[in-house]
Amino acid sequence: MNDIERDAILFARIAETEPGIVRTLGLLIGELTDPELEPDLLRRLGELIRRIGETVIARAERLGTGDTPSG
Repeated sequence: MNDIERDAILFARIAETEPGIVRTLGLLIGELTDPELEPDLLRRLGELIRRIGETVIARAERLGTGDTPSG
């Protein structure tokens, strides 16, 4: 079972308004299932994905407090 299947409700809710995000994550998850990357490159990619996740979480927290820039 992959992450999309495991979190099907979450991905379905996201796909209602942002299907491109679900497509992109599906492609990324598929590519990372058995990557042919050296361990160091794979680790660096994981760190980049973690930073992206942290940015998304920070944005969600700002939205929750109403502290977002206009526009």
